[in-house]
Amino acid sequence: MAMAVAAPSSVLALSRRSTHGRFVTPLRPPPRVTNTARPGMSGFSFVKFAIVGGLAHWLANFFNWARKPKTAPGPTEALVRRQQRAQEEAEEAKKQFRRASQFFVNTRESTGVVLNRSAPEIVSCARRRLEGALASLREANAELREAQADLRAYPVPDYLAPAQEQGAIMIGVTGYPGVGKSSWVNAVRRVSSPNDPDFAELCVDGPTMEPHSYRFPAQTNKPCVIWDLPGVGTAGFPPETYLQNLGIRHFDVVVLITDQRFTEAELLLLEDLRHWNVPFFMVRNKIDLDVQRELESEQEVLDNRGFGDKLDNEE
Repeated sequence: MAMAVAAPSSVLALSRRSTHGRFVTPLRPPPRVTNTARPGMSGFSFVKFAIVGGLAHWLANFFNWARKPKTAPGPTEALVRRQQRAQEEAEEAKKQFRRASQFFVNTRESTGVVLNRSAPEIVSCARRRLEGALASLREANAELREAQADLRAYPVPDYLAPAQEQGAIMIGVTGYPGVGKSSWVNAVRRVSSPNDPDFAELCVDGPTMEPHSYRFPAQTNKPCVIWDLPGVGTAGFPPETYLQNLGIRHFDVVVLITDQRFTEAELLLLEDLRHWNVPFFMVRNKIDLDVQRELESEQEVLDNRGFGDKLDNEE
């Protein structure tokens, strides 16, 4: 699952696709955009961005039924239950086959002639059941070994282990430094005051170097945690090992934020997310600032050509 989100302070565009993320822009941009957000908020308005909070609440409830993401490496609960049922069925089939074989022997012990004509058919049915049960068990065991090998290749990072043990819904937020990840984390949780203990501090000293967790105040049966992750392609986090080292496949949803165009490292991450079927959002932040700059640029061109004064006089 992939979704594309354009996230300015005045316009929010959402679109859902089954396998690929894409940008969505409003059909009719506002004629005039002013940035009224607080300093450091990167163009966010919490009132107008409340819809994103509702979106995150929907996500929390959508994933509430699952103990861990379907796409996470390792055996799923369904696979473990299927392997257990196959094991139990194989044991029962073995017992039935032994009883049928003993019954067949008993019917011809005294004379050597089969006294019960149904005995061979009973043995044949028991054999077919046993063969089918053993085949199902072999298939389940093979899938279980494959899932366990996948988990060894993509283990749960230490920082994620406590939240996963609690069965938490985990949302990973990544992006290059300065794109507004912390502002997005605050907005999506509807946390507006820097004095709030849950307020995500804006990064001014450099890129995020360690994952930071923030609880989402959603009313669900299990906790929902938003993780502010180091950006892919930044120092110490090359795209080749990013997915494995940060345990990206163990997240229920990944949100990739940019304020310009996606970098080559981020595009590689998107390919990995699609390959492993990890649900993700692509968020284009600071659109209002781009629109404002474009309007100012056009106004400057008009002024240089002498049209600005004419337009003012006509007004």
